[in-house]
Amino acid sequence: MDNNGATDAEFAATRALLLQKIDALTANVVELRALVGPFGVPMSNGSMLVQTLYGIKYLIDPGLAR
Repeated sequence: MDNNGATDAEFAATRALLLQKIDALTANVVELRALVGPFGVPMSNGSMLVQTLYGIKYLIDPGLAR
């Protein structure tokens, strides 16, 4: 048990759930990257405006795209 009363099994379950959510977010990012066209409009704050093949627009931070 830790200071909050959680057991090792509870920590393991929480960790597994978090890993599942990270995997889902990663899949969403991969899908989003596949939908974005090969162009973007630079914005004054350093972000970039991109549009998907379906016309959905996103403001992204190009520095995080690595």
